[in-house]
Amino acid sequence: PNTPQNPQTSPVLSAEFVSGHLGNYLDCPDEGYSVSADAGEQGALLAGDCAAESCGILNCETAQITFTIKNRGTVDAVGMRVDAVKLYDGDGALVAELPVMDVTDLSTSEPMDGLPADDERVFRMLYQGPAQPWDLLMTSERGYGYSATVVIELSAENHPSFFIKSPLIYVLDSVAT
Repeated sequence: PNTPQNPQTSPVLSAEFVSGHLGNYLDCPDEGYSVSADAGEQGALLAGDCAAESCGILNCETAQITFTIKNRGTVDAVGMRVDAVKLYDGDGALVAELPVMDVTDLSTSEPMDGLPADDERVFRMLYQGPAQPWDLLMTSERGYGYSATVVIELSAENHPSFFIKSPLIYVLDSVAT
Protein backbone atom coordinates (compact mmCIF):
# COMPACT_ATOMS: atom_id res chain seq x y z
CA PRO A 1 0.00 0.00 0.00
CA ASN A 2 1.08 3.55 -0.64
CA THR A 3 1.79 5.05 2.77
CA PRO A 4 1.31 8.82 3.10
CA GLN A 5 4.56 10.52 4.06
CA ASN A 6 5.29 13.77 5.86
CA PRO A 7 6.67 16.08 3.12
CA GLN A 8 8.81 17.91 5.70
CA THR A 9 10.76 14.80 6.81
CA SER A 10 10.62 12.35 3.90
CA PRO A 11 10.01 12.25 0.16
CA VAL A 12 6.43 11.84 -1.04
CA LEU A 13 6.69 9.49 -4.01
CA SER A 14 4.10 8.37 -6.51
CA ALA A 15 4.46 6.69 -9.88
CA GLU A 16 2.45 6.40 -13.07
CA PHE A 17 2.62 4.04 -16.06
CA VAL A 18 3.37 5.78 -19.39
CA SER A 19 3.86 2.97 -21.92
CA GLY A 20 5.32 -0.47 -22.31
CA HIS A 21 5.30 -3.90 -23.90
CA LEU A 22 6.11 -7.52 -23.09
CA GLY A 23 8.84 -7.76 -25.73
CA ASN A 24 9.17 -10.32 -28.49
CA TYR A 25 11.42 -13.34 -28.02
CA LEU A 26 10.26 -15.48 -30.96
CA ASP A 27 13.74 -15.71 -32.53
CA CYS A 28 15.64 -15.65 -29.22
CA PRO A 29 13.48 -17.58 -26.72
CA ASP A 30 16.50 -18.24 -24.50
CA GLU A 31 16.63 -14.47 -23.75
CA GLY A 32 13.03 -14.33 -22.44
CA TYR A 33 11.63 -15.46 -19.11
CA SER A 34 10.45 -19.07 -18.95
CA VAL A 35 9.23 -21.35 -16.21
CA SER A 36 10.63 -24.42 -18.01
CA ALA A 37 14.09 -25.47 -19.13
CA ASP A 38 12.92 -26.23 -22.70
CA ALA A 39 11.67 -22.69 -23.42
CA GLY A 40 13.49 -22.47 -26.73
CA GLU A 41 12.05 -25.59 -28.30
CA GLN A 42 8.52 -24.43 -29.12
CA GLY A 43 9.70 -20.93 -30.02
CA ALA A 44 12.18 -22.31 -32.53
CA LEU A 45 9.46 -24.41 -34.19
CA LEU A 46 7.25 -21.35 -34.62
CA ALA A 47 10.10 -19.27 -36.00
CA GLY A 48 9.74 -20.90 -39.42
CA ASP A 49 12.38 -19.77 -41.88
CA CYS A 50 14.16 -17.82 -39.19
CA ALA A 51 15.00 -21.01 -37.35
CA ALA A 52 17.89 -21.37 -39.81
CA GLU A 53 21.23 -20.14 -38.51
CA SER A 54 21.79 -17.76 -41.44
CA CYS A 55 18.51 -15.86 -40.99
CA GLY A 56 19.51 -13.53 -38.18
CA ILE A 57 17.38 -12.32 -35.33
CA LEU A 58 14.32 -10.45 -36.55
CA ASN A 59 11.85 -10.99 -33.72
CA CYS A 60 13.91 -10.24 -30.65
CA GLU A 61 13.03 -7.18 -28.57
CA THR A 62 13.56 -6.78 -24.84
CA ALA A 63 10.45 -5.99 -22.79
CA GLN A 64 10.27 -2.46 -21.44
CA ILE A 65 8.07 -0.10 -19.46
CA THR A 66 8.31 3.68 -19.27
CA PHE A 67 6.97 5.36 -16.13
CA THR A 68 7.12 8.63 -14.23
CA ILE A 69 7.97 9.11 -10.57
CA LYS A 70 6.97 12.29 -8.73
CA ASN A 71 8.45 13.51 -5.46
CA ARG A 72 6.07 16.05 -3.92
CA GLY A 73 7.99 16.24 -0.65
CA THR A 74 10.70 18.69 0.42
CA VAL A 75 13.24 15.89 1.00
CA ASP A 76 15.21 14.13 -1.75
CA ALA A 77 14.46 10.43 -2.34
CA VAL A 78 17.65 8.38 -2.10
CA GLY A 79 18.46 4.83 -3.12
CA MET A 80 15.37 4.34 -5.30
CA ARG A 81 14.98 0.85 -6.73
CA VAL A 82 12.59 -1.58 -8.38
CA ASP A 83 11.89 -4.33 -5.83
CA ALA A 84 9.65 -6.57 -7.98
CA VAL A 85 8.00 -6.87 -11.39
CA LYS A 86 4.98 -9.17 -11.24
CA LEU A 87 3.15 -10.47 -14.30
CA TYR A 88 -0.60 -11.22 -14.16
CA ASP A 89 -2.51 -13.08 -16.88
CA GLY A 90 -5.86 -12.09 -18.41
CA ASP A 91 -7.68 -13.81 -15.52
CA GLY A 92 -5.79 -11.71 -12.95
CA ALA A 93 -3.65 -14.60 -11.68
CA LEU A 94 -0.01 -14.01 -10.80
CA VAL A 95 2.04 -16.06 -13.28
CA ALA A 96 5.60 -14.82 -12.79
CA GLU A 97 7.97 -12.43 -11.10
CA LEU A 98 10.16 -11.12 -13.90
CA PRO A 99 13.83 -10.14 -13.64
CA VAL A 100 14.73 -6.45 -14.04
CA MET A 101 17.67 -5.78 -16.33
CA ASP A 102 18.08 -1.99 -16.16
CA VAL A 103 16.23 1.15 -15.03
CA THR A 104 17.38 4.43 -16.58
CA ASP A 105 16.49 8.05 -15.81
CA LEU A 106 15.69 9.36 -19.29
CA SER A 107 16.61 12.96 -18.43
CA THR A 108 20.16 12.04 -17.39
CA SER A 109 20.72 8.62 -19.06
CA GLU A 110 21.98 7.45 -15.66
CA PRO A 111 20.70 4.47 -13.66
CA MET A 112 17.73 5.18 -11.39
CA ASP A 113 19.02 6.19 -7.97
CA GLY A 114 17.39 9.22 -6.41
CA LEU A 115 14.88 11.97 -7.08
CA PRO A 116 15.22 15.54 -5.84
CA ALA A 117 12.46 17.11 -3.76
CA ASP A 118 9.57 18.61 -5.73
CA ASP A 119 10.71 16.96 -8.97
CA GLU A 120 9.32 14.54 -11.53
CA ARG A 121 11.32 12.25 -13.83
CA VAL A 122 10.65 9.72 -16.56
CA PHE A 123 12.30 6.30 -16.30
CA ARG A 124 12.62 3.37 -18.70
CA MET A 125 12.84 -0.13 -17.25
CA LEU A 126 14.13 -3.03 -19.34
CA TYR A 127 13.03 -6.38 -17.99
CA GLN A 128 12.92 -10.01 -19.10
CA GLY A 129 9.53 -10.56 -20.72
CA PRO A 130 7.88 -13.96 -21.29
CA ALA A 131 9.69 -16.14 -23.86
CA GLN A 132 6.48 -18.05 -24.61
CA PRO A 133 3.55 -15.77 -23.84
CA TRP A 134 1.12 -18.15 -25.55
CA ASP A 135 1.76 -20.64 -22.73
CA LEU A 136 2.42 -18.38 -19.77
CA LEU A 137 -0.55 -16.08 -20.37
CA MET A 138 -3.17 -18.61 -21.49
CA THR A 139 -6.56 -17.73 -20.01
CA SER A 140 -8.97 -20.03 -18.17
CA GLU A 141 -11.05 -20.27 -21.37
CA ARG A 142 -7.90 -21.80 -22.91
CA GLY A 143 -7.47 -18.77 -25.12
CA TYR A 144 -3.94 -17.83 -26.04
CA GLY A 145 -2.68 -14.83 -24.16
CA TYR A 146 -0.63 -12.07 -25.68
CA SER A 147 -1.48 -9.45 -23.08
CA ALA A 148 -0.93 -9.10 -19.37
CA THR A 149 -0.96 -6.65 -16.51
CA VAL A 150 2.33 -5.80 -14.86
CA VAL A 151 2.67 -4.51 -11.29
CA ILE A 152 5.95 -2.85 -10.42
CA GLU A 153 6.93 -2.44 -6.77
CA LEU A 154 9.33 0.44 -6.10
CA SER A 155 10.90 1.85 -2.95
CA ALA A 156 13.67 4.14 -1.72
CA GLU A 157 15.94 4.02 1.28
CA ASN A 158 13.86 6.77 2.87
CA HIS A 159 10.42 5.82 1.53
CA PRO A 160 8.31 2.63 1.82
CA SER A 161 7.10 0.62 -1.16
CA PHE A 162 4.82 2.17 -3.76
CA PHE A 163 3.34 0.56 -6.89
CA ILE A 164 2.61 1.01 -10.57
CA LYS A 165 -0.12 -1.11 -12.16
CA SER A 166 -0.14 -1.13 -15.94
CA PRO A 167 -3.21 -1.41 -18.10
CA LEU A 168 -3.15 -4.48 -20.37
CA ILE A 169 0.15 -4.50 -22.21
CA TYR A 170 0.98 -6.70 -25.19
CA VAL A 171 3.68 -8.76 -26.83
CA LEU A 172 5.30 -6.85 -29.69
CA ASP A 173 4.15 -7.98 -33.13
CA SER A 174 6.46 -10.12 -35.21
CA VAL A 175 8.34 -8.51 -38.05
CA ALA A 176 6.62 -9.05 -41.40
CA THR A 177 9.13 -10.25 -44.00
